[in-house]
Formats: sequence, structure tokens, C-alpha cells
Amino acid sequence: MDKKQKQEFNEVLKKYKRSKGEVAGGYVRSLGKGAIFGVALDVIFTGGFGTLAAVTAASFPTLKAMGRAGLSKILQADKRMQHIKASTDIRVILFKQQVDLSVAFNNAVAPRPIDPAHIAENKFFSLADVVEEEVRKLRPAIKVVSGGENNYGIDEYKIIVHAGNKDVKEAFMTLEQARETLKKKIAKDDAQLAEDLAKARAPKPANDVKPPAQKTRRGFNI
Repeated sequence: MDKKQKQEFNEVLKKYKRSKGEVAGGYVRSLGKGAIFGVALDVIFTGGFGTLAAVTAASFPTLKAMGRAGLSKILQADKRMQHIKASTDIRVILFKQQVDLSVAFNNAVAPRPIDPAHIAENKFFSLADVVEEEVRKLRPAIKVVSGGENNYGIDEYKIIVHAGNKDVKEAFMTLEQARETLKKKIAKDDAQLAEDLAKARAPKPANDVKPPAQKTRRGFNI
């Protein structure tokens, strides 16, 4: 990595609290006061925060988010999944990004009345742009080893979105496919809104017009 790439890389680490000082602080805070002694021993005997216990503790908020989203199998269920070589920090970040994108996507496709502003869809698009840029900055530290059985390939790391909505045909899709899915949804919703508006504005057929009520005269009718 050159100087600019390293700076961008460190910016992403810092955002996700994966820089050295923040990982150490997060590790201690996540475990709570009752485990401080165990933390100290772990640091002494392992020489740092490289053990599985330390990684789990440091990524505790991410693991909670995973549980809330119901995406516990998000990384292993897709047979096309790429296998990568990357540091634990990078893997935690990629996992967190995947969870956040999946939650945003499933919110966007959830059944609800059509929103003309497409707020949920646009939130996903905005998040997708951010994640895509972050992955670009992390890419020099990611090596794709294999592309899975049916194969996302090894040329470039693919950002994957998990669709938990039964109305979406593909359970797993690339970020590009997720974008296209939502663009098609927006086009369909807009067409439906336009059709509904046209129906509301269309004049009613003549046979639907009720004749005026007959006038009645006071008194006796002969």
C-alpha cells in the first residue's frame, strides 16, 4: 500500500473502532468489570488481542446486531461465498457491513403501502455507496482465495446482501444485484402510482351518471 492507500485504510479501521487503541478499549468494556482479571491474564499470556476470545469481545456489538437481525448463518449459507485471506479486523468490518446492508435491504422490500419518496430504498442506496467506497479502501488488504462452488470468482471481493424476505427470489445476491432488485421495485411502484392517479383523474363513463331527481309539486298530482 502507498501512503494514500494506508491513510484511507486506517480511516475505515478507525470508523469501525478496529484501530489498536479502540480495539483494546472495546475489549475491556465489552467484558465488564467481573472479567478484568481474565483480560489481564489473556493479554499477558497471549501477547495482545489476537485470541478468539479477544476478537469475540472486541466485536461484541457486531455480534449482538447479528442476533437482532436474525442473520446468524449469513456468512456460511451461500455456497458461492468467496473465501478470503484478511486480518480479523477486516473480517469483522466486512461482516458488519454485510449485516447492515442486509437489514437495510430487507427493510426496503418489506410489505408496506407504496412510498412515493422511496425513503427506505434510498437509505439502502446511500448505505451501499458508503460500503462500496469503504471496501475499495480495504481491498488492498483482502486476498480472495476461492470463489465458492458456483463461484463469485476471485478477481475482486464481492459485497453480498442477504435477503430474508420470502418475496425476494434470491436469498443471497451481490450488491449490484440488490441495487437492481430495488430499482425494479421502484419502477414497478411508480408505475402503480401513475396508474392509480390516472384512474382517479379519469372522467366517469356516461352510464355511471345518475339522472337528476324529478321535481315534485306541492299539493295533489292529477
